[in-house]
Amino acid sequence: MEKQKRTLLLMIGLLAVLLAGYFLLDRYNKKTAEEEALTGEAQEDAGFSLTGDTGEVTNYSYTLEGVTYTLEKSEDVWTLTSGGTYAADQEDAQKKADVLRDLVCYDKVGTDLNLDDFGLGEGCQKVTWETENGTHEVLLGNYNSTIGYHYLAMDGTVYTVNDDPHNAFRDAPKQVEEEESGTE
Repeated sequence: MEKQKRTLLLMIGLLAVLLAGYFLLDRYNKKTAEEEALTGEAQEDAGFSLTGDTGEVTNYSYTLEGVTYTLEKSEDVWTLTSGGTYAADQEDAQKKADVLRDLVCYDKVGTDLNLDDFGLGEGCQKVTWETENGTHEVLLGNYNSTIGYHYLAMDGTVYTVNDDPHNAFRDAPKQVEEEESGTE
């Protein structure tokens, strides 16, 4: 009987140690996951930079319904240079530039694909921009409701992206009413 009591106490003690270890490990895993989410180390959730170029955008152009709009930044002032020189709405122009600089993709779909399957063929929207580090160009494609992302192509590779680039370039650039050119 004494041996059975000792065995029972030993089993209860072992069970308590195992339970404590389980809860400590679970707590550690939750804390690590929270830290990764805060620091952006969880790549599959946070996405990845398409260009890796964090330089300041100095100019960009995009085509919308057959019209090409070009905006240039000089001395921290954005101007619309399509069909004349006009003062651009600074906040609107900078928001678009920030979307390009911080372009984040969530998945690489593939290369050598039929771009028409993703809405990236003839007639799709094209956006080109420059930084001090180089020139970049992307094609904006269709929305896939199943996965909840849009398609985007760069250098022949198709990626998935959130709504930011599509929303930013869906409208013509806003401009200030006064013309900045030298004509009076």
